[in-house]
Amino acid sequence: MATKPSPDTKSKHSGFLSGEGEMVSLIRKFDWSKTSVGPIEQWPQSLKTMVSMILLSKFPMFIWWGEDLVQFYNDAYRPSLGNNGKHPNALGQKGKNCWQEIWNIIYPLINQVMTTGEATWSEDQLIPIYRNGKIEDVYWTFGYSPIIGDSGEISGVLVVCNETTEKVLNSIKLKESKDQLHFAIESSELATWEYNPVTNVFKSNNRLKEWIGIPLNTETSLEEAITNVVSSEREAVREAIKQSFEYSSGGLFNVVCTILHPLTGVERTVRAKGRTYFDLRGEPYRFSGIIQDISEEEMAKKELADSRKSLELRNVELLKINNDLDNFIYTASHDLKAPISNIEGLLQAYMMDGSFNEEQQSLIDMMLFSIERFKTTIKDLTEISKVQRVGNLEPEVLTFSEMYNEVILDIRELIKISNDPVIVTDFKVDTIKYSRKNLRSIIYNLLSNALKYSSSERRPEIHLSTESADNFVLLTISDNGLGISSENQHKIFNMFERAHQHVEGSGIGLYIIKRIIENSGGKIELQSTEGVGTTFKVYLKNL
Repeated sequence: MATKPSPDTKSKHSGFLSGEGEMVSLIRKFDWSKTSVGPIEQWPQSLKTMVSMILLSKFPMFIWWGEDLVQFYNDAYRPSLGNNGKHPNALGQKGKNCWQEIWNIIYPLINQVMTTGEATWSEDQLIPIYRNGKIEDVYWTFGYSPIIGDSGEISGVLVVCNETTEKVLNSIKLKESKDQLHFAIESSELATWEYNPVTNVFKSNNRLKEWIGIPLNTETSLEEAITNVVSSEREAVREAIKQSFEYSSGGLFNVVCTILHPLTGVERTVRAKGRTYFDLRGEPYRFSGIIQDISEEEMAKKELADSRKSLELRNVELLKINNDLDNFIYTASHDLKAPISNIEGLLQAYMMDGSFNEEQQSLIDMMLFSIERFKTTIKDLTEISKVQRVGNLEPEVLTFSEMYNEVILDIRELIKISNDPVIVTDFKVDTIKYSRKNLRSIIYNLLSNALKYSSSERRPEIHLSTESADNFVLLTISDNGLGISSENQHKIFNMFERAHQHVEGSGIGLYIIKRIIENSGGKIELQSTEGVGTTFKVYLKNL
């Protein structure tokens, strides 16, 4: 007859403490005889059953047992005790000794369960505990349930719990972010819209309703909103929306139009920017964005344009008016920097503090994009003022290849959205003595223009080259883009003039570089054929 192997410590508790894990090991090794629970061999079956159950569970669980409320917990609960602090001393410890900092909070719940036999449930409750060397605010979702002993009496409390600190804090941050985003939108006086092409539901904030004469407590439709665009521009807006709904377009939407209040007759020039989102089949399911009132901006442009035309007719007053314009540009660009920086700083702070859903991130992206456009305009205005006030900066020995590489980094986003452009360089003359800032501005403006005015019908090809030309270095930049019509070529270097109105831009880049080049003793020439491409020849004088 075979002899049975002698039982070891592990096999003595087969089916009870035979599992693996940190807490199983600690419970086996713990001297329970020093507690009111007594040695493991004397434990009642109900306690063994409950301890076995929590040790086998992957869900955080905790037990208080007996009058001393002696503590047991499993591996899943262990992380909630932190990296240092209560663990492992909490095992076998009296509840009152372990949780002194919150005993006044949790003991009434424990006593209620022990005396009435009724379970409790709490969700996302704040119960601070000592862990990681300090008192931490910890949120819990938990239930206290009575444990029935072998004699039918209530002998302990089972805690099934889950720490929800991260979820609650994220929820708080998300609410704060929503509130602050709403505040930022309201402060910046933007209108917003969201349209579901599947359900045909159109939603907008109150500002848009005020602009188009819709009662604040009612909803409107996308078509009703479009009908408030002046009739001459209405079809262009519909066409832009239609194109945005096409998957191949990338979903971007960007139009400038005039909207009319049907009752007051008030007209507003607005810029609407948005995006269409597509499902996995390429079908549009959401169209949303922001609308900015640019009436004052457009009026300012018109007034400046009228002033420029007036200057052409009144050569006698040219110098005085130019000086006035310089002062206006300098003052305007200076005064606009602070509020734009404040708005940008606020948005960046929100982005650092919280997580955002898709809608919020889309609005933030569009707002940051608008801010960057505004900052670029301010920068351009400042550059005009500087060019006209202080002329050229101190020259230094530079290389065209170095300047080109710097510019490429600055326009990498523009390159990304272009149709995989081919850019070829041939710097036969690579060295020149010139102002670093001015040379960089010349290459930046001409190269970015070549990309912005590329044709959607063919892959952009841009060539940059340098060569000697008498006492000059000739920089040539040519492209195969949209080209410039003959009637526009003579005024393309004027302030606020653009060859193609549908392409975004301030219309002052070419004006700036022409002044830079001419102030340095050089000149710039233009050769262009509409629909074929454009070549700029820049004669730079070594300084």
